Amino acid sequence: METRLRRGIMPRYELREDGYLRIVGGVPAEDILAAALAELEAAGRGRRRVPDAARGGQQYVAAVYLNGPDGRQEFRRNSYWIPDADVPQDPLRVVPASAPESLTLSYSALLDTAKRIDDAGDHGFSLHGQLGFFLDGLRGPGTGASGLEMDAGPLNLLVAPTGTGKSILTRVAASELAQRGNVVVVLVPDVESTLSLVCDIRADAAALGVDMSVVSLMSPRRLIEVARRRSDEAPDDERARWTWSELGYSCLLPIEEGPDWQPGQEPCTDLAVSGEEEGRYRCPFIPVCEKWRPWRLAAETAQVIVTNHAYFQKGSVPIPTAIDGYPQGRVSVQEFLLKRADVVVIDEIDAFQASAIRESGRTLTLARRGEDELLLEQLNKQRQQQVRAGTVPRELELEFQRVIKRLDYLPERYLSAVVNGLIDPSDPVGRA
Repeated sequence: METRLRRGIMPRYELREDGYLRIVGGVPAEDILAAALAELEAAGRGRRRVPDAARGGQQYVAAVYLNGPDGRQEFRRNSYWIPDADVPQDPLRVVPASAPESLTLSYSALLDTAKRIDDAGDHGFSLHGQLGFFLDGLRGPGTGASGLEMDAGPLNLLVAPTGTGKSILTRVAASELAQRGNVVVVLVPDVESTLSLVCDIRADAAALGVDMSVVSLMSPRRLIEVARRRSDEAPDDERARWTWSELGYSCLLPIEEGPDWQPGQEPCTDLAVSGEEEGRYRCPFIPVCEKWRPWRLAAETAQVIVTNHAYFQKGSVPIPTAIDGYPQGRVSVQEFLLKRADVVVIDEIDAFQASAIRESGRTLTLARRGEDELLLEQLNKQRQQQVRAGTVPRELELEFQRVIKRLDYLPERYLSAVVNGLIDPSDPVGRA
């Protein structure tokens, strides 16, 4: 297998009518990977069907969780009466990016944009001065004589000390690229940075006299929570009013029976008919609900979209969304934004990478002193069963056996060394 991979080819196995596997050799690895990705995508789409819209004039129910004593959550059930309303039930339609193969950010254009913002704005410092200092110090690949040259595909990494002007470049570049007709997605470390940058870029657009749509996206379950916290911490009424205009909404579904509206627990796609064991329905007011207004703008008309690292990496858009003309009940934020963006700018890439590793890391136990059956043992038993049944070709059985034994040998040797004090797990390479 390793030899085949080094040559860029892999075997495939097809089930014959007699129950044996037939080896198909010499298949390019990229063809196998493409087929596997297509199969995974098709399977994922099948699990993300679009639920039917709840019908007017009928009663539906949904679960609600209330904060009880001692921090416990108490389960409740709300009843909703769906009024008759003529609301078009179209999904979000994501307008795809123009996908340019390359872009150049002209130094002179960036500095001119910064100067125009300075002349018309009132932000207390010189964007033009800080940006000019930062651009003068740029070195390395992609830093042409007249501008930053960016090619589609690879990551264009910009490294500089804190406070030298990376955030200023991000802010000015977003306005400059958006004016040129590009859709820019900016990823910042947290929710507070998201809202602050949106406020700054909107102010810059006003200073430039440009009609620019700038939206923020974050977890839809936390909108009211964030609005309340920012209002409580707001140094003045203006910030509180801005926050509520950005994040505030109310649920349009009338509650017939049960607890009051619980912000963040709206049954947007979780309505059910009492007595039905299966099936769920979506709220018919999603297409006009204020809660989902930022996502509607981001899907179609927004020129700058700002979100935080965590929401981009593990968040979802949990309402009907059509990408490439295919409606789905739920899509990931990554798929949603990458389909929309011409340029993605990641602020604090180290924090972004650390978050991705922390959230995606999983543990697989390969060796243990105990009686529990581990995954490798289960795989080896399955191999033995298939061999006894005569359904595995000889060369595949031998190759699989070799890999299993190798996987079993290395962790067992390491565990033995740790148990017998030959290796310190906190210093495995002996640096101390």
